[in-house]
Amino acid sequence: MDSGAITVYKKMGKVRELSDFVKNKSDKHISGFVGIAHTRWATHGEPNDVNAHPHLSMSGNIVVVHNGIIENYLPIKKALIEKGYKFKSETDTEAISNLIEDIKKSAKVSIDEAVRLALIEVVGAYAIVVLSKNDPDTIIVAKKGSPVVIGIGDEEFLSLLMPRR
Repeated sequence: MDSGAITVYKKMGKVRELSDFVKNKSDKHISGFVGIAHTRWATHGEPNDVNAHPHLSMSGNIVVVHNGIIENYLPIKKALIEKGYKFKSETDTEAISNLIEDIKKSAKVSIDEAVRLALIEVVGAYAIVVLSKNDPDTIIVAKKGSPVVIGIGDEEFLSLLMPRR
């Protein structure tokens, strides 16, 4: 697998279903140094494999998991569609991944600055984790109103997006 390559496996349902899906497919590569995952409660879009997290940007260079609700995702999505972006899912999360990508390209900024600028445009509560193919050693975590837990272990770092209660 290429350095910085992003591989996404998604499955609707319980974590066990995704685990079984990956284990039972010999063509599935799950080795790596950085990864993100998310179990999703459907807020925008029906629960299915397409709407499951994580969500890639249109180019496949940026991947996002997100907990919360982006209240203005439809106007963001519409503006991105007018710029030529195509969407596969019905989720607000895919709008975030494409917004970050659009800002990164148009403003010619780093991934962390693109995330910061994108989140200025976002209305709602969120906790997000972002990875970029071009910055494979960087994990960006941001939150507003939704809790995040970040932990450090032996040779590992973990962040956990917590559902709002």
